[in-house]
Amino acid sequence: MKIKLLFIGLIISTAGYAQVLSPYFDKDEYTELLKIIEKAHVPLDKWDSDTIVEMPDSYAFNYRSPQIAFDNIWDLWFHKT
Repeated sequence: MKIKLLFIGLIISTAGYAQVLSPYFDKDEYTELLKIIEKAHVPLDKWDSDTIVEMPDSYAFNYRSPQIAFDNIWDLWFHKT
């Protein structure tokens, strides 16, 4: 009985933190993500001279990991809302 109540409590509490999804394709969000993907392949010191794609409007760059084996890197971006 306690496990069932705990399980129900967990489901209810996590449902309150779920993201709100729209049922349709969001062209603006997709465009912003393509801008982020383009910036992932440009070194940080060359971002100012990169005029092919402008910086995303809805996201802010926060961190780039150091290069490790096989030149793997990752970027951390935050949504500005």
